[in-house]
Amino acid sequence: MSSLLDLPDDLICEILGQSGLGGLAYWSLTCRRIHALLRAHERHLSKKVYLSNLDSPPHGHDIDWVQEVKDLALTLRAYNHESMTRFKYRDRKTIEETIAKLLRNATPAQGVSPLSSSPTHLPSRNVLFLSRLFDKGTWRARFLLLSDIHTPHDEVSRPSNSLFGVEAKYHCLYGQVVTSHGGGISPHGIIYDAHKSYELAEYKVYDLVEYVGSGSWGPFKADGSGAVNWARVEAAMVVLANNTADMGHEMGYLVNAPPFSGSYPNSYCCPFLGRELLPAAIAADPYGITGTWVRVLSSMDPQSFRSFNWPGPVPPVDARDLFDRQSTKHVLMDLKTAEIEIPGPSNAGSLPVVRFTGNAQPMNGVFDENLFFDITGSCRTTPRGDVQWEMTCIFRGRARWRVEAIQIGGVRSGRGAVGSWFPADLDEEGPVGPVAFWKTADIPPGVARSGGRHHHRHFAGEAQNQNELKVPDLEGVRGKVGRLED
Repeated sequence: MSSLLDLPDDLICEILGQSGLGGLAYWSLTCRRIHALLRAHERHLSKKVYLSNLDSPPHGHDIDWVQEVKDLALTLRAYNHESMTRFKYRDRKTIEETIAKLLRNATPAQGVSPLSSSPTHLPSRNVLFLSRLFDKGTWRARFLLLSDIHTPHDEVSRPSNSLFGVEAKYHCLYGQVVTSHGGGISPHGIIYDAHKSYELAEYKVYDLVEYVGSGSWGPFKADGSGAVNWARVEAAMVVLANNTADMGHEMGYLVNAPPFSGSYPNSYCCPFLGRELLPAAIAADPYGITGTWVRVLSSMDPQSFRSFNWPGPVPPVDARDLFDRQSTKHVLMDLKTAEIEIPGPSNAGSLPVVRFTGNAQPMNGVFDENLFFDITGSCRTTPRGDVQWEMTCIFRGRARWRVEAIQIGGVRSGRGAVGSWFPADLDEEGPVGPVAFWKTADIPPGVARSGGRHHHRHFAGEAQNQNELKVPDLEGVRGKVGRLED
């Protein structure tokens, strides 16, 4: 009877190249001949196995295919174990980095339509692989349920299977709210019941101490490093997702979005108008700002906000009574790129700083004069590579509110940005709250939506002539922009 070993080496290598991500490690244990073939063709076979199971990385020439496949095999072994404590510190760190690289190296699947549940999100094989990993309840608990809004604790008492404080970031990238149990009394003496982590998240996004006391109003750490405060971003995501859960796909944040959907660079897809139809100067914006965006924010009733932050010498107030008096508002924003600046000493990011203007109006026929306003802002990359949004809302010529947010998944991600809104003058008495916005269409400059139709309207402060857009010579940064211009 013929066996696998009766085949020539090239056919055996072809069979080995069709293995799963963890298959090569097992093949090497079968016999000396196959082990020798794997050693002789290790890089070629590793690359073939990787590309047959996952997305082709955007910068394939920088990939160590052998190490990538070994790291993925280690991740799969961890998936099959119930406890991460059986793995060494170095191995756990490798697993964390492997998950991050899968999202960073994700690319849209070629020739595949956007997801029906998320029409602005392009599918990816890397995302599908991660979704299957996190479909396991113990895997979700291991990576997503150890952040502060689930289990408040000090770094000293952080469980040993916690992967170095990145749980909040993983939860944001995962994109679906995962809840836990617990409870306690806040420093203000207000009782919270964390049978839903939503209530702990509310505490985090509405407590002025989180903003004024930390020295950072936006979703950043107060040490000046520019590092993202993922715990604050996670809390904003949880509150907004809960507050919009019954509002349908168009107005709900994260409603029906599959795990990790849109949480990687360039995952945004316009279902109406392609970027190839935009003027070249606008298309040069690496962040894809020009277009229509949906923005949602939540706020507490003013009296409840004061009672929460300054409870006074009264018995503890049940936080649920205060948090129940929230309002959630949606606006449709039309944004347009106004100026593109080459990165300089004041901007440590690798991509240009892009400034934009725009305006906002209520959605679905709701009339509220407070929801009509002009917008100015900027978008840039931080020293750590995150995409930072800054936005000022101008009412009747006066700056009233500011927004700072981080784009989940990186440049041009379909998930959009999540962060905080607060007074433009940084009034220490607030109010403050969570905000998120995501892109829904690439609309040409000078065109805005109204009642489902497009009508022409000039943005606040925009140039009447499209040729007045300030665009520098981008040749110096073209290599850094890379595939974003493709």
